[in-house]
Amino acid sequence: MKCNFALKEEYRFAKIENSPDIPAIDILIFHENFKSSISALAVIDTGFDEALLLSKILRDAVYKFVDPYAHGTLYAGSLEIPCELYALKIRIADRWLDAIAYAPIIGDYDNLIGRKILNDFNLCMRAPSGKVHLAEK
Repeated sequence: MKCNFALKEEYRFAKIENSPDIPAIDILIFHENFKSSISALAVIDTGFDEALLLSKILRDAVYKFVDPYAHGTLYAGSLEIPCELYALKIRIADRWLDAIAYAPIIGDYDNLIGRKILNDFNLCMRAPSGKVHLAEK
């Protein structure tokens, strides 16, 4: 099977303390109430069914300008994680997408990009070289 994709962006695996390097991409987050977009690094999580999970730092930044439109719960095995939900726009490479962001009310997690966003892109993760390639047809 031949792959006819053109490389659009290249990212390096993120270095996380006391953990192996992990695939991540740079994103911009925007809402009409923001003065400007917020830049963040998001870990690629193919097991996360939703679009975006916000770290506590990013949640606090969003909360200054936007009220959550709803509350929900994420389930990670037997763990229930109560969250605020925000309707945001995120930019990956040159594409802006609408996204529902889950912001845990308690605890702190990494920013995660899940399948509701990842399914719109062609990604190739190369662990030996520590790179993530974003491609387009």
